[in-house]
Amino acid sequence: MNEPIVNLPSSGTGEPPPQLSFPGKLGWFIPSTKSRAVPNLVWFFIWLGVTLVGLALTPSGHGHGTHQSLGLSPCPSALFLGRPCPGCGLTTSWTHLLHGNIVESFKVHWLGPIGYLVFTVCAWIGAVGFFKGFRWNQDSLSLNRWIIALVALFFLYGGIRFAVLTDYRTPKENGIRQLFGSQK
Repeated sequence: MNEPIVNLPSSGTGEPPPQLSFPGKLGWFIPSTKSRAVPNLVWFFIWLGVTLVGLALTPSGHGHGTHQSLGLSPCPSALFLGRPCPGCGLTTSWTHLLHGNIVESFKVHWLGPIGYLVFTVCAWIGAVGFFKGFRWNQDSLSLNRWIIALVALFFLYGGIRFAVLTDYRTPKENGIRQLFGSQK
C-alpha cells in the first residue's frame, strides 16, 4: 500500500510548498501547527537530557548498573534472578557510546548503540519538524510496522540474553542479596 507524499505548509510566498524527502515519502510525517508538534520538541529535550546525563556518568565496569550512580535501584531481574532484563546494560552501553567507546558499547548491549542512534535521529527530526511545521504521523502503517519490529527485536534479544547469561549480578547486587539472607 503506497502512502502519499507529504507536502509541508506553504510559506506564504506564493511558491509551492516543499515536499519532504525520505522518510517523508513513506507517510511518516504530516503537516502540523506548532502546538500539535510540541511533543516532537519535548522528545528532543528528553534526548538532550539523556545525552547530557550520559556524558556526566562513568560507565560501570560490570557491563550494567551505571544507572545506580544516579541513585536508582538495581534491576530486580539481575538482583533476584541473577539474569538480565531486556534493558539491563542500556545505560552503560549509551554511556560508553557517548564517551567514544563504541566497541565496549556494543559488547555491553548489542542494541544500545542502535537504540541511541534511532533515539537521536528521531529527536532531531522532531526538533526540525517543530520549526518546519510537520510532525510524526502516528497513523502511518509503515512507521507503526517499524516500531513494532524494533520493539519485537528488543524483547527477542532480551529473551536470548535472559536465557544465556547467568550470574549477572554485580558485587553490589550480591551484597544487597546477602543483607536479606539470600545466598542463591
